Amino acid sequence: MTYNSHRSSTKGALVDEYFEVYCPDSITPYHSTLLPVAMPSITYIKDGLFRAKTPNNDYTLDGIILTGQFYRAYNMEINDAYKAAGITLHPTTLYKLLNTDISKFSNKYTALEHVSEQLSETITAIIETGVTGKKALLAMEKALKPLVKVNDSNVQQTDLAVNTIIKKKGLLSVSELMSDMNISQKTLESQFKKMVGLTPVRFIKLKRFINLMRQYENQDINLKNLIFKYNYYDEAHFYKDFKLFMNETPKNYFTSETDFIKKYINR
Repeated sequence: MTYNSHRSSTKGALVDEYFEVYCPDSITPYHSTLLPVAMPSITYIKDGLFRAKTPNNDYTLDGIILTGQFYRAYNMEINDAYKAAGITLHPTTLYKLLNTDISKFSNKYTALEHVSEQLSETITAIIETGVTGKKALLAMEKALKPLVKVNDSNVQQTDLAVNTIIKKKGLLSVSELMSDMNISQKTLESQFKKMVGLTPVRFIKLKRFINLMRQYENQDINLKNLIFKYNYYDEAHFYKDFKLFMNETPKNYFTSETDFIKKYINR
């Protein structure tokens, strides 16, 4: 299964990434684990069906799908040739486009047309032109900008918090995050969950874990050193978080990971 992506280098971009996924019939049935990436995404399924078994539900998906913020890994399955393209959004983009509580989409898949026909039609129109790669990324960004409904001071405060967490790779506490904010912690926590779909604490823990996994997959440093670099008290603390996010032990995961998982982590 191949996963190709093009990341945005534009500060403040609505679209973080454009991606394309292809699974030929020759390697089906295909099974893998999808770990949370702390960003929502929109996927246009061109061919085949995508099956997902999440902690709360089982899905058989086609068409154009919104993937909300997930906090735990889940299993995917493809039984026939599959082809899809889509975009990963900055954590606050969905709120800016919909002006609604984003946490209602967390830990689930939703048909995008049931959320916003306008957004569904916009994404569909671009993908159906056949444009791909960086051109598709730029086309998506350009098309989404006029659809923004809200970008007030509350959104900007949440963006500041999100971007600080991303910049520091999750290596900070909520109290440390508050030192850069002009609002109370209670207000931030309420706004953050509404606009991002996760609480600040969960977002921080997830970003820390994702960045550790990316560095490990890039073989920059061994796992034991990474555990302490990313502020885990000890290996037991890391293993606890690993089982929380991945629903399995590190030993089981690392013996079954695939090239697709590696590319997905490094998106």
